[in-house]
Amino acid sequence: MKQVGIITEDIVFYSIIVTLLRRFDKSLSVEHFSSYKTILNSTTLEKKDVFIIDGIMSGTASLEEVSYLRRNKALTAPILYVSPINESHLTARIKDAGINKFYSKPFDPHEVITDLMKFINE
Repeated sequence: MKQVGIITEDIVFYSIIVTLLRRFDKSLSVEHFSSYKTILNSTTLEKKDVFIIDGIMSGTASLEEVSYLRRNKALTAPILYVSPINESHLTARIKDAGINKFYSKPFDPHEVITDLMKFINE
């Protein structure tokens, strides 16, 4: 069973992504990480096949989440990143930190899910 990690504190963002994921593949296992603390305390990060990160998270910089997954946990799972900010210097830093795909808000959730399914099926 393929596993998806969704990192967001926004329940609407989470609900939209999960609803669309279920339409594509009901067998996917989805885990919600609602805060940076839940990421730090998780024992299941290594089991995820792909992550979607909402770039708005209280108490942390967006770059920290990506850096933690890539450097501290040495995860190689693809990371899809949805950002409220589309400034070239920030976008470049986040991409350099190790994301696989970047989306600016407002975004098309269907595009994110289509890309996620491509990564899962690789």
